[in-house]
Amino acid sequence: MNVLCITYGLPYPPHSGARARDFFLLREIAKQHRVTCACLLEQPDEARWIAALETFGIRAIGIPPADTTIFQKARAFAQHRAVRRPLATFDFWNTRLYECFRELTTGESYDIVQIEHSFLVPYLDALPKSFRGKTILDLHNIGARQYARLAALPLSLSARAQFWLKARLMQNWEAQHAARFDRVLTVSEKEAAWLRAENPALRVSVVENGVDTRAIPFLAQSENRAKLLFVGTLGYAPNADGLQWFGAEILPQIQRTIPEVSLQIVGRATNARVRAFSDLPNVSLAANVSGLESFYRDAEVVVVPLRAGGGTRLKILEAMAYGRAIVSTHLGAEGLDVRDGEDLLLADTPRAFAARVIELLQNRAERERIAYNARQLAETRWAWSHLGTKLLSIYDELAAV
Repeated sequence: MNVLCITYGLPYPPHSGARARDFFLLREIAKQHRVTCACLLEQPDEARWIAALETFGIRAIGIPPADTTIFQKARAFAQHRAVRRPLATFDFWNTRLYECFRELTTGESYDIVQIEHSFLVPYLDALPKSFRGKTILDLHNIGARQYARLAALPLSLSARAQFWLKARLMQNWEAQHAARFDRVLTVSEKEAAWLRAENPALRVSVVENGVDTRAIPFLAQSENRAKLLFVGTLGYAPNADGLQWFGAEILPQIQRTIPEVSLQIVGRATNARVRAFSDLPNVSLAANVSGLESFYRDAEVVVVPLRAGGGTRLKILEAMAYGRAIVSTHLGAEGLDVRDGEDLLLADTPRAFAARVIELLQNRAERERIAYNARQLAETRWAWSHLGTKLLSIYDELAAV
């Protein structure tokens, strides 16, 4: 088959959840089929990774973000609305990517065209009338639900208003526009059920997020007593909020029982809120690191104190693969088929969260039991090789129709 995928950001290096999903699934597809990836770059310098991506058999085309004046942006906004594109997609509209997509699909025959994220849906309009392949929309999360949760966080008034507006703009239109595709993918059965309830006519399949269990070693338990680890994109509002909540309401309770407890924060795109938190005693920050194994090796417990977000957390899957016991909120582990007390521990209040962390820090045998269960689950359910096979079977099914 000949497959064309449109992504936001070059899917390499896979250092964020969205890019990891894009890269590892494309890598699996490219083992059997011809793959072209047209990418709307977040930053122009991402283009330096195109050659590395092509070593995996993925032909990549990077379109840099538009450099526009306020006047040009206002005119583009008016044009966006004139053709009735959803307002929520405006920040991701790039005329050069649209033209690139049209040239690719006019000059070459593709069996599958796959678009990542709901906010890239308008690029589907570039398909020529002669297109005879199948189209897939891969929803990494449901935007309307994600923004509604962000609007409920204790953020600044302007930030909450912005997220509320985005939630309102995206309400209903994701399910509506998904109907333009031959198949819609979600990362969990919970989000698939939500879509089907909104639009029963949709053909929805679940291809979960995964983890590279072949490359990630199962680590022995750390000897660094009472060391906690948080990993995530630090400029992402739910992560920043979760860390602030953990530092203000949970960590002090743990410290009263285990004074020597420490927290290591690791992530990209840090902000002032996170940097201020890292100045607290026994809290350290490592931003934009090249590798994570050493941090997981030193940690005893991974914490996921999230109170907002969407999709499923690849960082939980990564921690499970490394063999680290996890304490998460229910929302943090949402969409993952995990068992509380067997594969990880779940808690939603500061007192309960602190108690579960203390439970693991004080009981090595319990940490080892949960870590072993987690690794086994990661290998059997969430290996990218398994999920790639699942996606390829959907391609075969569509091609046969």
